[in-house]
This record gives sequence, structure tokens and C-alpha cells, in this order.
Amino acid sequence: MAEERAQHNAALCSSVAKLQGMDEYLRARDELYRLSQQAKGLWLACQGLRHTLVHGPAGGPQSLSTDVQLVERAAPMSPYVPLVLTSILKEALARGVYPEVALKARFPRVERACQRVALVDYKFPSSLLRYLASYLQSLCIIYPKVGHMLLGYVSMGLQ
Repeated sequence: MAEERAQHNAALCSSVAKLQGMDEYLRARDELYRLSQQAKGLWLACQGLRHTLVHGPAGGPQSLSTDVQLVERAAPMSPYVPLVLTSILKEALARGVYPEVALKARFPRVERACQRVALVDYKFPSSLLRYLASYLQSLCIIYPKVGHMLLGYVSMGLQ
């Protein structure tokens, strides 16, 4: 009888240990699932912020405050997210920023204007004749198309 009782106690202890192990496993898996859901939410919020920065409305600056708040709410337990978000200027949050697409659309006009006034010295006042000479020089010079040059380098494997 004592042997059966000892065997029964051993089996019972073994079953309790297995049950505790399964309970620990399920708790760890639940925690991992919760963390993965938070990571997915943070990733989606960051993708929304990225989309605003790259493809926002081309008409004017886009405020980042709503997107930054979404990112902040997506990761309440992370110590790194608030550090990164505090590095964003308050002016960018309130006033907004121009999206990348709008800046890229503006650059050719700025580049063309810079080419037209390339001879003008910014340190000393220039005459109207110097502006005219710079403009005429910009008309005479043939500037290469950057997109076509990059395509050639990529096809030759030089990039």
C-alpha cells in the first residue's frame, strides 16, 4: 500500500510539474503574442508616418503631429520610441513639412535657376552684365541628363 501511495504521489507530482510547465509555456506564448501585436502596430504607425513624409499632399506642408501621436500610442512600453520622437523638431510637428515628392518636383527648377546664375559671385555685388553673361553661358552649355547617365552606369555594372 505504501508503494502504491508513493507511486501515486510521484505520478501526481509529475502531472503537476507538467501542468505548471504548460502554464508557463502558455503565459510566455501569450506575452510573445502581445509583444508581436505591439510590434506590428508600431510598424504600421511608422509606415503611416513614412507615407506622410514621402507621399503627403503636394500642395503644402503636412503636419506630423497626428502621425507622431499614433507612433507614440503604438509603443507605450518601449523606452526607445519616446527618445526618437523627441528628436523631431516641434516646428515640424506644428507647422508641418513638405513631402519628399514635392521637394523632388521643386529641385529641377532650383537647379535650373542655379545654373543660370553660376557666374554671379555671392560675396561681392555683381553687375547686370555679369547676370546676363551667366544667363547666356547657361544657354550655351549642354547639361547631361542625370537619369540617363545612371541608367548607363547600372547597365555597365559601375554603380
